[in-house]
Amino acid sequence: MGSNSFRLVVFQHEPGGWWSLADEIREPVRVSAGMGDAGALAAKPIERAVATAAVFASFLEASGVERVDAVATSAIRDARNRDELLGEIRAPTGLEVRVISGAEEAWYGYLAIVNSTTLTDGFGIDVGGGSVHAMRIAHRRLRGAESVRLGAVRVSEAFLPGER
Repeated sequence: MGSNSFRLVVFQHEPGGWWSLADEIREPVRVSAGMGDAGALAAKPIERAVATAAVFASFLEASGVERVDAVATSAIRDARNRDELLGEIRAPTGLEVRVISGAEEAWYGYLAIVNSTTLTDGFGIDVGGGSVHAMRIAHRRLRGAESVRLGAVRVSEAFLPGER
């Protein structure tokens, strides 16, 4: 559950084989829209987040998915009213959302890079809606990472004029 979009990814595994992507749903929730300096999630984005989580939970139940690891990233992590949102998601859906740290988010970005490229040495940048993660990779190992609160939604709202 990211600052800009929520994504449901379903993987399947055959014993002794590889994991494979079975299904994926992405919804542009923009949960961090209007968060601004107050640091609180606004009512409309919370409504979109709860509605999307309900759709995801229904899909999971109808599909017979047995294990769910629901995670939230930057905007929810930084919001002073995150517990309100997580409670509103949990009540109707039963989803227990785990809020991950910036360091853990950077780790997952690193895993995506080394498992989807042939990069041996270099740098990775993961730009999200609420944060950016910069990673230094040497010999295909993570050698350093930094999580910075400069995501696309956060920076757009802070520096670009117009509707929010």
